[in-house]
Amino acid sequence: MRRVLFFLLLLLLPATAAHAVTANLCVRNDGEGTFDPGDLDLFADSDWNAGDRTGSGPSSSLAPGAGTCISLTGLYQWNGYQYQYVFEIEFMDSLGLSYFHSPANLQFTSSSTAYVSELGITSFAPSTSDYISIANEVPPAFGSINAYGNWPNDATECWSTGRA
Repeated sequence: MRRVLFFLLLLLLPATAAHAVTANLCVRNDGEGTFDPGDLDLFADSDWNAGDRTGSGPSSSLAPGAGTCISLTGLYQWNGYQYQYVFEIEFMDSLGLSYFHSPANLQFTSSSTAYVSELGITSFAPSTSDYISIANEVPPAFGSINAYGNWPNDATECWSTGRA
């Protein structure tokens, strides 16, 4: 009897397919250092593991004050009961690993290209001022540079540096 009820319930549920979406995660470098290609690790975390995606960026150097949108393909459109996303950006700076997390439960309601920024999900490219702010810290400057003899060949020198 349970099996029959289960199959009847399945027949009553709407069969909605999840369509693929390309999301452009728009970021702006508000830090002091430059992000080189591949410095940003991206993770699109879906409430349904089959919807999780990873990526990296930027595709070219991202100087302080500059912004770019990094494409993540293969995400899924919200189908009424699954595929809500939160985006994570991970990068290394002088303080160790740094993270950014977008708001949770972001839903793509269209199967076209979408943009993720501080505005949430939009169908249009936002202005750079609305890009997600990421900031890295520059390592501290060197405080001193010293030379000393390289024993047993004192004619050559070795260098040591000290952080400020």
